[in-house]
Amino acid sequence: MAIGFGAGRMFLVPGLLVRRSTTVMTLRFPVLFPLVFAVNVMVDPATMPPWLAAVVAPPSPT
Repeated sequence: MAIGFGAGRMFLVPGLLVRRSTTVMTLRFPVLFPLVFAVNVMVDPATMPPWLAAVVAPPSPT
């Protein structure tokens, strides 16, 4: 929840500085889009493609 609150605040400043809301949405899309696919909260990594599972899986202790 703290991460979501922080991410929301990160886009608050540009939202106050620009005139159009679509500009803020355009600026935040490249930041948030990869995060949507790099989170394994909703999907089990075992069901992901191997390359994506390798990104979201925690590193194995050696």
